[in-house]
Amino acid sequence: MPVPFFRATRSVADNFTKISTFLAATQCSFWNTRLEVSGFSASVNGAPETLLHQRFVSGSSIQGVNISEAFVRNDSTYERNNLANLLLFTVIASYEGFLAEIVPGCGGTGAQIEQMQLSNRGPSGHSRFGILDALASFRPHRDPDMVKAFQANLRSNPRYSLTALNNQMIEYRLFKEIRNTMMHNRGIADARVVRAYSAVSAITASDLGVKEVPQMVPLILGNPVAPTLRSVIGLGDIILRVAASIDAELAVTRGGTEELLSRWQSAYGASRNLPGNKVKRGATVRRLVKNIGFPTPDDPDAVYRILRRKAIVL
Repeated sequence: MPVPFFRATRSVADNFTKISTFLAATQCSFWNTRLEVSGFSASVNGAPETLLHQRFVSGSSIQGVNISEAFVRNDSTYERNNLANLLLFTVIASYEGFLAEIVPGCGGTGAQIEQMQLSNRGPSGHSRFGILDALASFRPHRDPDMVKAFQANLRSNPRYSLTALNNQMIEYRLFKEIRNTMMHNRGIADARVVRAYSAVSAITASDLGVKEVPQMVPLILGNPVAPTLRSVIGLGDIILRVAASIDAELAVTRGGTEELLSRWQSAYGASRNLPGNKVKRGATVRRLVKNIGFPTPDDPDAVYRILRRKAIVL
């Protein structure tokens, strides 16, 4: 998988991998514990909570466990729904944190952060600017040498999907509205959730650039919302694609230039000699740039020109 440009982009992917791995292990643990609780309860003709607590909790120092509630009165749907909700909140927060770091770092504003959580005007029933508008607003700030140095590499990332970005944001918005109604409306579908659900109804996997559309049970006004674990994992995959597209587009702006210069100076100091021979210099620049966590530049001479402009290489 190609290396993203910004550290914030890598953090989104790392966080999603960590929480997904943790939740998969948790689900496996629930499954095993449910089997053990079922077998133990059957052996003692329906064990009371005190006996269940003694058998499965005592000695662990874990507080507030109700074995009967978790494993006897509720089936496996209970845990899957709660794990889905936990992952949903984590995925949404991870994307919000990504935007809060990367957009101001590229000279963007709070308005652009908000726009990058919306599709462009029309498809989802709103009249505000959206993610494609926000990205377009950065184009006047592109650095031509950054385009030559990194754009082709970053756009070769399999997750890069600029043409699908608007549909991906329509899908994201549905899950964001579900998250919001869980926080502010007791998890009961309101008009915003239903409108967002309607907006995604005609979107296909091809429209999203993925193999499978995140599946949702029908959302009806006044009914509880219940995202499935599989659907939220699908949302996570979409967020990784959105982040890769934003990363590729903003890396070639002046904000990307500043990120390159900052990390270069932090690693190599304010002045460094490079070979005079163009071929050797190009190989050295590629190696040094890669060593500080950036993608290997397509055009090392473009990187050299950027560094020379700031007089940090000789």
